[in-house]
Amino acid sequence: MEEKDQAIEEKDQVIEEKDRVLEENTRALEENAKVLEEKDRLIAELRRLR
Repeated sequence: MEEKDQAIEEKDQVIEEKDRVLEENTRALEENAKVLEEKDRLIAELRRLR
């Protein structure tokens, strides 16, 4: 039973780490979207100025 409990604990730790990484990736993707929107805005502004 001890081995099974340990295996469950290890799996829980892996799941928690994956959740953390997913949250981090989500934040990075949201930031990338903001940067791309700003880039598009700046490109449009440049084209207007030409």
